[in-house]
Amino acid sequence: MAKEVQTNTETLKQTLFDLISQCQKQYQRSVIETALTFAEAAHKGQMRKTNEPYINHPLRTAITIAELKMDTQTITASLLHDTIEDCDIPPKIIEEKFGNEVCELVKGVTNLGKIKYRVPRENTEKKQITENAENIRNMFLAIAQDVRVAIIKLADRLDNVLTIEGIVMKNNIDTRQKRLRSTRRSLIGSAYILLRQDWRMRHSPMYIQKNING
Repeated sequence: MAKEVQTNTETLKQTLFDLISQCQKQYQRSVIETALTFAEAAHKGQMRKTNEPYINHPLRTAITIAELKMDTQTITASLLHDTIEDCDIPPKIIEEKFGNEVCELVKGVTNLGKIKYRVPRENTEKKQITENAENIRNMFLAIAQDVRVAIIKLADRLDNVLTIEGIVMKNNIDTRQKRLRSTRRSLIGSAYILLRQDWRMRHSPMYIQKNING
């Protein structure tokens, strides 16, 4: 059974920073706090279809990322992930405030969200099939550049299934539960791939030699 979705903003903030404090990882708390303040200002006055402040959505997305024990940059980007598309914040501003790495993650999530795919039918036009193929190619290119983009997008998607799509699908519980299970499996799988890649990199001869040599 899915846990109840938290809609109190202050409780969500406390949950996020409790997760950061309890984790053995060394987080740059001040950077995450600055990102939260920035996101709150950017989304000020915006409401979701669930009739709650918009900032709750990036907060819940960031909590999912923190639960996966992702790094400071990924948590920061998850808080900012809708600021370019929904708040018209120029990427240059994000780069100036949070660095190139965070900016590229936010841009990646924004671009990934623009990619559309339609399941081909028997009478699908050749043009649509070509567009689908190009969209899939772009999606894989975005993920290949940094798998953290996919993880943030899946965390974003998970919250949408739990909240906004929950309203739309309230009379179709089976469909909602299937989407929840599918999104969670994809999220956990992507996080596992990232952690495995990170482990391989850190245990590669080149990485070890580089750190020995300082």
